[in-house]
Amino acid sequence: MPALNRQIADHIRNYPPCNVEQSRVEKCLEAIEAPCSLREQKLLRVVFERDYPSPDAKSLALVEEVERIGLEPFQAPEPLPPIQSEDIYLVCWMAIEKE
Repeated sequence: MPALNRQIADHIRNYPPCNVEQSRVEKCLEAIEAPCSLREQKLLRVVFERDYPSPDAKSLALVEEVERIGLEPFQAPEPLPPIQSEDIYLVCWMAIEKE
């Protein structure tokens, strides 16, 4: 997780926004702590580095930005089933001759 995302998550934990449901804040934190693209990091940095009248206002702006750009919590993909011997096929082969 990038340092910026850790800073944002710490800020939101230390200054949870007022009048925002806890489930919404938790989902935001899970999304921030999930892998994200450089583009999304840049968008979050712009909001994080702005001046706000209070830490609470900054947290609210960060939650709203996470929702606006559509960050989602990470969900691991389903594991593939184990490979069986009947799943293996010959794709090609090569013979080498000595001259």
